[in-house]
Amino acid sequence: MNTKRLPTIRLFASLLALSGLLFVTGCDWRASNLPQDVPQGWDLSNLDQGVEGWYPRQVDKGRLVPPDTLRIDDSLWMEIQSVGGEPSRWRRKVRWRADEFPRLTWKWALSARPDSGDYLSRSRPATVMAVDVTLASAFGFHKTIRYSWSARSDQGAVHLGDGWHPKVVVLRDAHDSIGLQTESVDVWNDFARLWGFRPRYQALSIALAVNEPNARKIIRGRFGPIFALSGKEPNP
Repeated sequence: MNTKRLPTIRLFASLLALSGLLFVTGCDWRASNLPQDVPQGWDLSNLDQGVEGWYPRQVDKGRLVPPDTLRIDDSLWMEIQSVGGEPSRWRRKVRWRADEFPRLTWKWALSARPDSGDYLSRSRPATVMAVDVTLASAFGFHKTIRYSWSARSDQGAVHLGDGWHPKVVVLRDAHDSIGLQTESVDVWNDFARLWGFRPRYQALSIALAVNEPNARKIIRGRFGPIFALSGKEPNP
């Protein structure tokens, strides 16, 4: 072998390995948005700036109906539409210390009641709306918890899936009113419970998603501001 080519081959192999790692971890080069200071914590959505800083997946660019903001109960909410049977997911890169501010609270509502029969796969969750929280793993890979509003009757279910997809926690289901609902979760303890080890201190992003698989229907999900607050939920 020509030894002069070895450095070039090694450089190419290193770049290829780096590309693979970035693909697996879902890393992107956008700068993180700063959370907005609120009493006892942070506003992660920062909807006062509209939908600036919220992005779809690279493959969905130009294909989805852009989200919009509307005012409900004297605060700005984000409205996301699922049209043509395509799920609509919008991610905001925002970092905060999840060990110090582990409790996430938000309100959400649906425009119409979904039909569980539209969600044909019984092996996957029937998620109509979701709030995703991505945290940094101690082993270098990002891991996502998906808090789900389900079209089925499975409130309280946990779908572990495989190592490459979000772990799904069902907060609401078909028995809940589609009107305004309030949530409060502890992402730090949920991560430890679902993966069996503690994350690193830093949370990396949030994402909001709406999914109506029936191409003849349109469904709108409405999400109030998402706050990261200090302290843990009190024991019942």
